[in-house]
Amino acid sequence: MKMNDGIFILGQDGKILNTNQQAANWYGVPSAQLINRKFHELVNPGNLSEIEIELEKLFLKKSATIKNIKIPGPNGRNLEVEFSAMQVELEKNSVILVVVHDVTERN
Repeated sequence: MKMNDGIFILGQDGKILNTNQQAANWYGVPSAQLINRKFHELVNPGNLSEIEIELEKLFLKKSATIKNIKIPGPNGRNLEVEFSAMQVELEKNSVILVVVHDVTERN
């Protein structure tokens, strides 16, 4: 089964703890190269303040949705994506689950 959405698991500090292969494919690197990077480092700088605001909201209401964000994609082409994030318990730890959906073709 092929997953079209990128999946990230973040620590409370915003560092990437784990990711799926689709997310790594978008950035053209092995998954291991994304681990321990800050999630906000992966978006275009023009969207950085919006990401930071929504992540702050995430801590208040336990979920957030961010639409029409650009991330650097393969071959230097930007992808337009939507993020859905929520706090979840994983192995007795509170982590942030982020699902990133590519909406480039829709827009």
